[in-house]
Amino acid sequence: GVSVLIMLDAVTSGLAFIVGSRVLPGVPSRGAAREVASEGPQESAAVSAKRRRLLWSTTAFMAGFSFLYEMYLTGAAGLFRIHFGAGGLRVFSIAMIVNTVLCSIFAVGAARAFRNPNIALPWGLVLNAAGAAISLQFHSSTAAILGGMFVLTLGEIFYGSMGQFVLIQIVPEGEK
Repeated sequence: GVSVLIMLDAVTSGLAFIVGSRVLPGVPSRGAAREVASEGPQESAAVSAKRRRLLWSTTAFMAGFSFLYEMYLTGAAGLFRIHFGAGGLRVFSIAMIVNTVLCSIFAVGAARAFRNPNIALPWGLVLNAAGAAISLQFHSSTAAILGGMFVLTLGEIFYGSMGQFVLIQIVPEGEK
């Protein structure tokens, strides 16, 4: 049950990386191109160093978010197994299916609708934290677990709609 979903998640993430690495080199960064075009040679080197720091800090932040998100999911599976016995993995699997279906349905629309990462990213983090807190605090209730997973999923949709876009926009032009 759960291991199949985790493997599917890992495989699709790997495929997304491979496809993205093949497609993205041909996509110019509008922000980087404008900055370099308006700067002189010395100033563009300084911008490049600044952009590199921003790129690495954003990458570290997003990796940290992903690590904490996956840590929550792993811990939740264990907690549900402890609380519900053998049926706990079934509850967790249902919650993961709800997450996957909702993300599949709303991710593209959210990516089109959200224009400001200063709003979407913080709200995504807040909703993720609230969803995790709800499902872990009230883990004796299946409804609370699923409700918490719903809130967490909304946070994932908000965060995911802008997170990769921001990262792509700050990659220096020659390194895509």
